[in-house]
Amino acid sequence: MADKVVELGRENAQLRAEARQLREETRDARARMDEAERRARSASERARELEGRAEMAESNLRSLLASARGSNVRSDAPVGDAEMAAILGVLKGEEAEAGGVSPSGTSGDHQDERTQTGDELPEPSGTPATG
Repeated sequence: MADKVVELGRENAQLRAEARQLREETRDARARMDEAERRARSASERARELEGRAEMAESNLRSLLASARGSNVRSDAPVGDAEMAAILGVLKGEEAEAGGVSPSGTSGDHQDERTQTGDELPEPSGTPATG
């Protein structure tokens, strides 16, 4: 009988130790979960902020490009997606022509253009001057 009581006491101590260990593991898992949720919320907020900034920058760029086109084009005329892609490609340092549209907004090869006085028109950035 005494051996049985000793054996039950050992089992009891072992079960208590396992329960303590499981409580600690549960506490650690909850802390890791809380930290992961906090990081996810932070990343989500940062993504929304960056998306807003990107939309604002695109809107500003479209407005700037529309006003820089010249007086022969309405200033409120929208900049096409193909033209915007070409411009963004140049800004990112990618190929100057994207989708067949050059940074100057014209299709095809860029020819040497001169004003009535014979002066060369300024070349868009990223395009070598021809002469």
